[in-house]
Amino acid sequence: MSAPLYKELFLSLFRESYFKAGLAILAALVVFAVVGPFTTKYGPFDVVGQAYGPPNWQLWLGTDAFGRSVYSQLVYGLGNSLYIALVAGLLATAIGVSIGLIAGYFGGKADVVLNFLTNTILTIPNVVIILLIAIYMPRSWITTTTLGLLIGLFSWPWSARAVRAIAMSIRGREFILVAKLSGETPIEVAFTEVMPQMLAYIFLVFVLQFSGAIVADIGLEALGLLPYKTMTIGFMLFWAVAFSAPSYGAWWWFLPPGLIVMLATTALSMIAMSMDKVFNPRLREE
Repeated sequence: MSAPLYKELFLSLFRESYFKAGLAILAALVVFAVVGPFTTKYGPFDVVGQAYGPPNWQLWLGTDAFGRSVYSQLVYGLGNSLYIALVAGLLATAIGVSIGLIAGYFGGKADVVLNFLTNTILTIPNVVIILLIAIYMPRSWITTTTLGLLIGLFSWPWSARAVRAIAMSIRGREFILVAKLSGETPIEVAFTEVMPQMLAYIFLVFVLQFSGAIVADIGLEALGLLPYKTMTIGFMLFWAVAFSAPSYGAWWWFLPPGLIVMLATTALSMIAMSMDKVFNPRLREE
């Protein structure tokens, strides 16, 4: 895919109203996560008031069951949750694209082995694997980085299958034959000729992996797999449920993090839907 065509595709993407809306929401969440900690003088674990204190001018989102500032938890937790999703999304995309590219372009035994590996990982519930690993992992090792790596390490199979299909459709084109005849090695052809043609789809894969990682992070933390001494959105929801915040009418403890999760996943879904519409030739023709 030539540079002018890529430019046209991305210009078309920015004409999509859903993409612009989703990007604006996601950008607002990122800004809130970056700037938010500077707007509060309390840490996420500081006891600053009575338990289940309602919102007021000093504590904008009240306090939790321990008397800690919910607003402070939200701004610090959002940043950590986005970081976990970013680590997981980048790792899963890198693994999935590499395996899918090699399997789809080279075919033969490489395709058989990598396809078997992909299907094997797909058949095993990744939540179960991560929880089993976490059981035997020292508690202090469960940080935002390790949690992101664990999620990414077992989230790549579907993206590998998608990239494999695209690579198989590209490998027979004329410019690939020209590259081979010019003396490029198979690895060079795969990563310098084939992969650039899939750049738009790789962006789409990352957005989907990032969105899935946010949901996976919340789910794992809701099951009790919590980063060591680190606040996250999932951590907030876990403790809000554990201490029956709805029963006490403490809507300010569980509603804001739930709204953040809804906004993040909706924004990423809008971005992914727009990217699929622009990058998918069949949808562009409709």
